[in-house]
Amino acid sequence: MKKVLRRYVWLITAFTKQYLSVMAISIFLALVFGLIAINLINKLPTRKTTYRLGVVGVFSSNNLPQLVKNILGAGITRVGPNLTIVNNLVESSLLSEDEKTYTYKFKESLKWNDSSTFKSSDVSLTIPSVKTTFPDSKSISFELPEKFSPFASLLVNPITDKSGHLISNFIISLSQNTNGNLTKIELISNDIRLIIRPFPNATQVMTAYKLGEIDTVFGLISTPDQDLTKEGHIKTVENPNQSLVLFFNTDDASLKDKAIRQALAYAIKDKTQGNQRSLGSISPTSWAYNPLVKTYDHDSTKAKKFLKDLSLELATQPQYLLLAESIKNDLSQLGVNINIKVVTNRPSNFQLYLSIFESPIDPDQYTFWHSTQTQTNKSHLDNDKIDKLLEDGRRTSSLPERKRIYAEFQRTFSEEIPALFLYHPKFLNLTRNPQIFNLIDPSLSF
Repeated sequence: MKKVLRRYVWLITAFTKQYLSVMAISIFLALVFGLIAINLINKLPTRKTTYRLGVVGVFSSNNLPQLVKNILGAGITRVGPNLTIVNNLVESSLLSEDEKTYTYKFKESLKWNDSSTFKSSDVSLTIPSVKTTFPDSKSISFELPEKFSPFASLLVNPITDKSGHLISNFIISLSQNTNGNLTKIELISNDIRLIIRPFPNATQVMTAYKLGEIDTVFGLISTPDQDLTKEGHIKTVENPNQSLVLFFNTDDASLKDKAIRQALAYAIKDKTQGNQRSLGSISPTSWAYNPLVKTYDHDSTKAKKFLKDLSLELATQPQYLLLAESIKNDLSQLGVNINIKVVTNRPSNFQLYLSIFESPIDPDQYTFWHSTQTQTNKSHLDNDKIDKLLEDGRRTSSLPERKRIYAEFQRTFSEEIPALFLYHPKFLNLTRNPQIFNLIDPSLSF
């Protein structure tokens, strides 16, 4: 037995001596080629999971869908608790003594998503009437022509460099039509690809979903006549930043008297349609929200006092037709003749208009209700006190003072009632693949 073992040892020793150099070279080459192969494999593009999403709205490169903004998270500021504005890409901010210059110092070690080192002067950001300067490589300053307290809320939008790079895990690509409206938004990270297509209305986005052009719909307003349970998986969320609103044209002879507008509000029985009641144009999640306002709960006695021989036209979009019919029925019981007119966009001239109102992040309401804003003041409201409150609200930086101003604005607004806020709508998010809701929270769409 020992002889056999010695024989094998001699054979192995002799073989090793004769081929040692060959074995060493083979092992070395195997290691080299192995390392090269691993490096090449790591550089090969990984297969990305693609998700095709649809959202409702008309957007441009300067007005991205809120879903996209929230996914990117690439703004100088971001929305914090109670719709406050907090720092995001920056570690500090400074407001000048005259409250006209905002200076932000960016965080250290930021990189654009092409891996290049961040310098503040790389930022491509133009804001009308605002002078932008770069005090140093990590700071940016904005000099405003006058005080404007909502300014920080404008900086939640993603910033890019001059080549379109972001400070984000995603690369963005935009496609638009000849009108400048976005037709497709692509967000690409290391492992996923999001194709987001905007559609001007709910009908078109649902047609695209049923044709298989998209697999998920975000932010579809729920209406009583909808039954989408057979279309896929549904996740319903309430959007406190939007309201169903009955706008009154305060220029119209029949509606000029606020007593008539108040009477119409009292006449409507069901103002919620099973949803959360909305009490005004400032979101209930906002630090500036004031719930102590007139609510106009149903009161036929108060309504009858002013509603005599009144005929009105109510314009509404198709998706709110059932609500319009309900309002018509309530008013007709008190002798008000209502003619419903179905429209696709806000008519240039109307008496009553039922539509959606979206509350801005900042409680500034100047654009919507100030008498000078003829294009965006839907109700043609002209009220000196409200004008003054809106002017003061956007020129005051003190949060407690602004809160006092907007509390008074909401009380005055509810008394003047240029619009009756009804309820916060529920939104349906529809998908064929429920895993998408683990990846993208539906609340990111507002």
